[in-house]
Amino acid sequence: MKIDNYPVPIALSEYERAVGIYLDRVKAIPGVISVNTMGSVGAPGLSDIDILVVVNDDFPSGRSSELNIRGIDNRLFLHGPVVIPHSMAKNLQYIIYASNINNIYGSSLLPDFEALSPEVIKALSICYLIDFTESRLMQYADVDAKQTINMRAWLTRLWSITHSASLLKKAGLSLSPNEESLLKEIKATRSQWLERQEVDLECFNKAFRNGNALNRLIFERTLHHLYGDANPSFKKKSFQVNNNIKKITFNDNILAPNYTLKHLQIGSKSMYFYTCKQIPHYAFHLSGYGFLDLGSAEDQKLYQHYSVMKKRRQIVYDHKVWISKHVPNAQSMSGYLGLEPYTSYKMKDLVLRALARMILR
Repeated sequence: MKIDNYPVPIALSEYERAVGIYLDRVKAIPGVISVNTMGSVGAPGLSDIDILVVVNDDFPSGRSSELNIRGIDNRLFLHGPVVIPHSMAKNLQYIIYASNINNIYGSSLLPDFEALSPEVIKALSICYLIDFTESRLMQYADVDAKQTINMRAWLTRLWSITHSASLLKKAGLSLSPNEESLLKEIKATRSQWLERQEVDLECFNKAFRNGNALNRLIFERTLHHLYGDANPSFKKKSFQVNNNIKKITFNDNILAPNYTLKHLQIGSKSMYFYTCKQIPHYAFHLSGYGFLDLGSAEDQKLYQHYSVMKKRRQIVYDHKVWISKHVPNAQSMSGYLGLEPYTSYKMKDLVLRALARMILR
């Protein structure tokens, strides 16, 4: 396994400078209402910068490229900003889990997660635990397929498990003593960095393995907690769902999730496909979003949870549609639901993907 992009020390002042450059770039753009940061720079060199921007609903698409972070500092911005229209700002927490929001320009319009009702906090915490850890399973499949680990990026991803541990508590769950020990070894990478400005390979490799194990445990624990009494037995012994990026197979005999990544080159198009074997409980989660029809939820607790999930799906979908229309070049992040229609693909792309699927069978 090849490890590249080792982290290097970065002064806190460079983070402040990068945020300042971005702020100077966007605050003069007509239609920008507020700029905010999320999280904190607890470990300069490992931490990244998360930006949240609120703009007018009718923001002109021709100026959307001015909102992206391109050309500032790729060491500090590991992804684009979250750009959200004014009318949807109140629903930010249904799109992403945003904590420690700090307003740095304009009027603060973004709600705190803790300001939501206890029922919604619990339901969204469960959604984010499942969706977030499922996306990590895909990223581990990427590493297995490409045999390369981006150390800088993964040290940031591994630290995010501490946020998952926090969400577990909000969902009414907790880590076992063994899982706490796995998390402690993951945290050791941050301690090493803060003490020595380096992380040795043995510590990193152990944390990388533990992160995979802990993500899987959190994923399965949360699913069983919510859907353990749902009797996940299907009329068909096995069935599949497909969204042109990911093919998921459900089967009563699958006891643990397994993800693999396949690559295919057709002309100039480089396409990646995930083939997933999933535990039956995950089908109930997708059903809550409305991607599958497994029948109505008779349990009142599950019915209430599904109502939050359906609201989240609609808000995420509306946000994606707005992004494609108003800020297509902003590199804006949006919500992740695990399985969703890919409305942004052109017909040519869909035809190529259908052809590629036939070749890979």
